[in-house]
Amino acid sequence: MIQRKMLLGIVLFFLLLSELAATPTPIGPAINGDGDGLKMRWVNTDFSPHSIANTLQALSLKPGDAGYVGEVNGVTKVIDFEDGNYGDLFRDTDQAVPLGSDDNFAVLYKGFLNITASGNYTFRSFTDDGFRLSIGGDVVSQFDGDRGPGETSATVTLTEGLYSFEFIGWEQGGQFVNELAWIKPGEVEFSLLGDRNSPVFFTTQGDVPVSLPSVLSLLLIGLIAMGFTRQINQS
Repeated sequence: MIQRKMLLGIVLFFLLLSELAATPTPIGPAINGDGDGLKMRWVNTDFSPHSIANTLQALSLKPGDAGYVGEVNGVTKVIDFEDGNYGDLFRDTDQAVPLGSDDNFAVLYKGFLNITASGNYTFRSFTDDGFRLSIGGDVVSQFDGDRGPGETSATVTLTEGLYSFEFIGWEQGGQFVNELAWIKPGEVEFSLLGDRNSPVFFTTQGDVPVSLPSVLSLLLIGLIAMGFTRQINQS
């Protein structure tokens, strides 16, 4: 009986540990002021992506690789794109896809998300086809498959700080839309993430100090290296 209780306690401990590990962690303190946006990369392929795995494959391609057709790079202050075929189905989307009407492509938006108030944030991804949203290195929301225009929402607890950010999507035919909105703490309605008048995305982390976990890791590596050096000198 005691052994069963101990085993249950160990299982619960590791479940709690996994939950804690899944909480997005900022890389440093929040930044004062508006950001310059996210870096974006649109990769056109000669095959149709149908999943997150296919999208990552497409995004790994470079000029000269089999399957690579071309790409467009740039910076955007919001994730808010559509291919012009939606009529009044889309929400606030009014930016044209840089690849025009081409099908078969993958897109990556990458940078840093600036959070200036701690609390629960609900993210709504309105996409056609699927997507994956990662904050602080953790996947917080995704739809791993093809679909027509649809929404997927997820609520995440974030503390004040600057977070690594990544959003990927793809198009395998027909219509395309990528729009990311959120409900911030104290609000009740969705708004375009950051909107154009108050950008929350940064292309680089700027002069943000290295986070405490990183400092401790570097210190540990240094101590281990010193120990190996001492052993070598003694031998």
